Formats: sequence, structure tokens, C-alpha cells
Amino acid sequence: MTAGPSWSEYLRSFHGARAGITEDVLARATADGVAPYGWLAEPVSGAGSLVLDVACGSGPLHGRLREARWVGLDLSTAELRRAAVNGASPLVQADAARLPVRPGVVGAVVCSMALMIVEPLDAVLSEVARVLAPGGVFVAMVPVEGPLSGLDRLRYLRLLAALRLPRFDYPNRTELQRPAARLAVHGLRLVADERRRFRYPLCDDEAASTLVRSLYLPGVPSGRIATAEQIARRWRRGDLGIPLRRLVCRLDATLTS
Repeated sequence: MTAGPSWSEYLRSFHGARAGITEDVLARATADGVAPYGWLAEPVSGAGSLVLDVACGSGPLHGRLREARWVGLDLSTAELRRAAVNGASPLVQADAARLPVRPGVVGAVVCSMALMIVEPLDAVLSEVARVLAPGGVFVAMVPVEGPLSGLDRLRYLRLLAALRLPRFDYPNRTELQRPAARLAVHGLRLVADERRRFRYPLCDDEAASTLVRSLYLPGVPSGRIATAEQIARRWRRGDLGIPLRRLVCRLDATLTS
């Protein structure tokens, strides 16, 4: 499946029907007692300034940044509705490529599990840089292919075989393989690039099905997805590693005016 206009249509439908499913998965995952959202929040915790959560989804970062003023922004009405039910506020419906924020007023921008799908990527990065104050922090968390255990790799290969896919793909997959140069164009200096395996417990059939249904699978027939769910249910009482990558950037004050 190639990236293109169909991705925007797919994402609109996906999040309309499955609002909050990414949070449903990641909220159960841990690595040495740390949850993915806590890991994402670490570089900006205690900043005591305005934090803009771009593509905030159901608002899992709300409340994790206690010393900061949090504002959540998402394009999906369904995601914002669930975020509101979860108590997240304030919330704004907007496109990540056209942020309704004045230049240079944001201390930190966070983006969880969305930088790999937002389009156009350069427009989004340009907007992030525009709204950040000089020296401000940008932190993004995205899926990655490792680290994984040998059993994890075998299980993901079985899922891919059932889905008849060579890999899990995203519009910005290639651009994010080596992001430093791309970020630098927009004055965003990459200061940390870290990867971590989070353990997702397959405690029951629901947990297994939720994991599979949380995957972005544009163009994959529902029958194949159902088969993948059946395979994942066989692993209940076990766990599966979810490999995540955290990119931490600072806005280079010398490149901004």
C-alpha cells in the first residue's frame, strides 16, 4: 500500500470508528514500571509552560504534565469527544499542518503516535517550529521495528503473514528512518533518539483483539484482520513487545527570528 490521498480517508474512518484505541493499548504497556505516555512526557515534565499536544487523540497525556498548561489538538471529532469524556481540557479541533497558535508562545510540543502519519510532514514540522519559543522542546513518540525479543519477532511475522503484508507501513516511514536532517531544516535540533520495548500483556481475548485492531492496515480485507485476531488470541496469558521510539528536539534559537 502506497501513501497517498487514501491515507487521509482511511485515518478519518479509522479514528471515527475506533477513537481512543491507541490509548487502550499503550495504557496497558510498561517497561520497567514506566508507561509509554510517562516516557513521552519525561522531557517536558516540570517545564511549567504551555505544552501543545498535537494529534492528542483521546488525551492520554492530559494530567501527566502537572506543572504545565496543557492544550490538546486533534483533527478527529471522535477522538476529541472521547478526550472530553476522559476529562481532558482545553481541546481544539485543528489540522497539525495549520496550528491555530501564535508564533513563539509554546514551551513544548508533544506528538504521540502520529508523526509517522501526519501529512505533509514538512508543513507539520514547520508549524511546530513556528509555535515554539526559542529553545523550546519538541518530543515525538512513534512506532519502530525494534528492540524486540526473538519471540516478539516470530509473533509479528505470523501476524504479517495472516495480513499478507511485508511490514507495517506509514506515509512518513522513510522520512523518519533518519530524521535529524529533516528536522534541522526547520530549526529543530535532534538531541535524543531513543528506543524501548514496552511489554503489552495479552491477558485475554479482548486484549489480543484490541492490539490487532489498533494497527493501521489500509486496504487489508476484514477477513485477514479477523484471522490475525484469532492468531493473537492464542497467545493469551503471554505478552508481546511494542517497540517505540522517542525523538527529543530543541528549537535552535539561532535559526529563528
